[in-house]
Amino acid sequence: MNQQYEDIYGNVFRIDRELSSGGQGIVYKTKEPDILLKIEWDPKTKRINVNTGDNDKFDEIRLLPVPPNVNITLPQSILKDCAGYSMKMLDHMISFEEAFRYGDENYRNAWLDESEASHPEFVKGFGNYISTGGKRRRIAAFLYVAGILSVIHTRGLVYCDLSDKNMYLSDSKDTNVVWMIDADNINYITVTSKRDGIYSPGYAAPEVLKGKGNTFYSDIFSFAVALFWNLTGRHPFVGPQLEEKLGEEDFLTVSEETFACGSDVAWIRDEKEDDNFSDTPIPYELIVGGKLHNCFQKTFGSTGRHKRQKRPTMIEWAEALAYEMDHSVKCKKCEMEYDPFHSDICPWCDEKNKYIQLTCRNQELEDDEDTRSYVHEMYGSINVPVRLVKGLGISELEECIFSITSVRGNAVIENLNCRYLYERNQDGFYQKIFGKCELGDKAVMKVTDQFTGEEYVVNYELKG
Repeated sequence: MNQQYEDIYGNVFRIDRELSSGGQGIVYKTKEPDILLKIEWDPKTKRINVNTGDNDKFDEIRLLPVPPNVNITLPQSILKDCAGYSMKMLDHMISFEEAFRYGDENYRNAWLDESEASHPEFVKGFGNYISTGGKRRRIAAFLYVAGILSVIHTRGLVYCDLSDKNMYLSDSKDTNVVWMIDADNINYITVTSKRDGIYSPGYAAPEVLKGKGNTFYSDIFSFAVALFWNLTGRHPFVGPQLEEKLGEEDFLTVSEETFACGSDVAWIRDEKEDDNFSDTPIPYELIVGGKLHNCFQKTFGSTGRHKRQKRPTMIEWAEALAYEMDHSVKCKKCEMEYDPFHSDICPWCDEKNKYIQLTCRNQELEDDEDTRSYVHEMYGSINVPVRLVKGLGISELEECIFSITSVRGNAVIENLNCRYLYERNQDGFYQKIFGKCELGDKAVMKVTDQFTGEEYVVNYELKG
């Protein structure tokens, strides 16, 4: 392996370490801040592709209509003596594969300590799940990926080669910055649907394995596989029915997971067929809510596998993931998350937790279906997403409507979004809120959008 590579502008990049490798190339981190290299190779011989004529496609990718505020690492400069390019990405990022790796750590808390003597393997698995961010960090990461994919899909672009090796997350658990790397296959659907299908082992849509090209729908299938696998700890098609199929095969030319994606086995939580039913390492019903399960069923069920247009769009996935995020409370004892609308106490350890509950509806609408809600455990500072009042906006995933902070046991609203005017109901009269305001155990607020004039009623309550 060369220790440095030069681009066509004379910039020299020194190799630091390998980040990932696949069938088309290898990605290196360089010693230069925020710079990665993608270099094409032959995966069998490990020889670098020195045909620089293959670099023309990278120049074309740079001209695609990917908005500059979308976190995809497009080619930045072309390498001089081999097929490859440099790309920009923030430092201190790790792949989803590394961030959510299952079964490697030895984490403990009070709940796990109580369970260790009788269930040591249980403790190991759950300890790792919690220490790598639990359900909420996984949901948050994939929500941002759903946002990225929905933006490029609306511009007619297909990502193509999606897996947890090319989705990256900030290594600090206090932040959820997400980037997608290795985008040298991205192109218009009119191009990707007519060329040979591209996929990572275990993530292939059935139609791609049958020789068809990549589309929005194959992106969606690969996204769903990655989400299910990282959320539950199991591939969606690896179950007892697959084991029977594998027993009938003399040998496989692809991975078991890839074979499973292209076979006719049911997915492991299929509502209509249970021949391939399998439990997941993290109990499925307590991790996956109804809206998210429906998306999995529509993607992995017989209809979604064979009629790709029936799969949920990335906007539908984003809505289901945002709902999961907004209905999740982390237990103070076991540190697992749960939906308090389904259980008053933590279903994992029976602990009762204090949490805030916010509901919001448009002042002019009376339909309860238009009421949005948000819950969060009551400690520290809570950034309430602006979607509580406006609904889901892909460009506003990080925007907050206000913060709620616990100060000496009292809930205080602060960091008000300047787009809105805020009033609190005091004995039937609304008084304007400026800066900070204590909420007590219950409060009713009116939030007015200064640009549209729309008014929303927000009910706050401390529960538990």
